[in-house]
Amino acid sequence: MSLFRRKKKVSVEQAEKKDQLNELMQRFKVFDTLQNNGYIYLNQKQKRVFVSDNLAAIYLVSSERWSRFLDNLYQWFSYTLSQQAWQRRFKDAELKALREARRSSAALSARQEREVRQRARLEVDVQAEPLPAFPDYEFVIVHGMLTDDSARATVVGRYVGGSFDMVPFEQLPSEKP
Repeated sequence: MSLFRRKKKVSVEQAEKKDQLNELMQRFKVFDTLQNNGYIYLNQKQKRVFVSDNLAAIYLVSSERWSRFLDNLYQWFSYTLSQQAWQRRFKDAELKALREARRSSAALSARQEREVRQRARLEVDVQAEPLPAFPDYEFVIVHGMLTDDSARATVVGRYVGGSFDMVPFEQLPSEKP
């Protein structure tokens, strides 16, 4: 009997998938950090992403680099939307299970509620749930920090299926009531 654990042999394909997943998660962490620091802001209802001009200047060096940034932004935006959709599904299942448990039992302890919630999460059929639709999005490059009230739009664009169009904000037709 060996005191040391044997390392499991991992196929090259599994190692590559793991590396790709780790790389993707690192990118998402970077975007989370950018959002937390006010360089990116998501408006999910309008499917619009606001990007600080300080950040945009780094990627607007070339069309290819900006396109890669928008691709990664799209993946992060889609990931964020899907995570929120899954959290909603799990919360709904938990609340439904709690309501049913409270009907059958007058008072539940905190431990019993936790167990009901955990069981409900495990019972959600992940395979049966459809993935949320990942939208094309608009992006707005904003002068100044996004946490600042004096920030103003300088460029407006749209990301559709891997390609993008951009227009200076001043060239947009103004809507008059």
